[in-house]
Amino acid sequence: FSAPSGSGKSTIINYLLTQNLNLAFSISATSRPPRGTEKHGVEYFFLTPEEFRCRIENNEFLEYEEVYKDRYYGTLKEQVEKQLEKGQNVVFDLDVVGGCNIKKYYGERALSIFVQPPSIEELRCRLTGRGTDEPEVIECRIAKAEYEMTFAPQFDRVIVNDDLEAAKAETLKVIKEFLKTGIFSGSFNPVHIGHLALANYLCEYEGLDEIWFMVSPQNPLKAGTELWPDDLRLRLVELATEEYPRFRSSDFEFHLPRPSYSVHTLEKLHETYPERDFYLIIGSHHQRKPYSYLSPPRIPGK
Repeated sequence: FSAPSGSGKSTIINYLLTQNLNLAFSISATSRPPRGTEKHGVEYFFLTPEEFRCRIENNEFLEYEEVYKDRYYGTLKEQVEKQLEKGQNVVFDLDVVGGCNIKKYYGERALSIFVQPPSIEELRCRLTGRGTDEPEVIECRIAKAEYEMTFAPQFDRVIVNDDLEAAKAETLKVIKEFLKTGIFSGSFNPVHIGHLALANYLCEYEGLDEIWFMVSPQNPLKAGTELWPDDLRLRLVELATEEYPRFRSSDFEFHLPRPSYSVHTLEKLHETYPERDFYLIIGSHHQRKPYSYLSPPRIPGK
């Protein structure tokens, strides 16, 4: 995300963080000293100016800026990759140059969004209405905003914030369209390491951002007597996926007619989430029953 000061970018980002999108801020590096209770690796990575310049020379930054002499801010490649490996969808709050650099580095893996006010006049009113800056400071910010708005065409999407609620809804829609969600529907009778390994492979190498493990209450190809109780299979999926940020359990098909036909599930998904694209994960079925000798395990606490 990039935007002129006063455009409402921070408000929109904070809203998105509450929308169950598995978003997490990147942790930036800076050469300024810690303030108050700030800790290294939490609010920032605190480096000396010499360390910062050395890392610049080693091409370790996605983007950086020297705000004034020896006061640097930047985004470390290594830190972002660590967050991506954890399954997080990483959010950057950057100036326009930094935003363009991130997009250039990650290409189609990144979505660049520019938030802008409906007009410079409206921006001046917002900054004045804050009552926190002197008139000369406001004029400096206006001049900077006019420069920053020339970068808007270089971003994937431009959100005009003339109505905050509408801007939040539009941005949420854009994010959901960008994130790729896989639907892994099955009996999961029970879920096992093979399911998790396949899902992890699809996230790591096929570009899925999240996978819904959709427990089917009644597969039309299986007799009801073969299946463990619905709530047990769902709970086991919850337990198996809780340590994977990109995975989530789903009882979506529990609320559909039985038996569970994929066509009905897809129709209902489209009706319920019209703004989203889903990727259906399917595979072959075989008759091996490696768990037929087991009794259903007990759910912890039940």
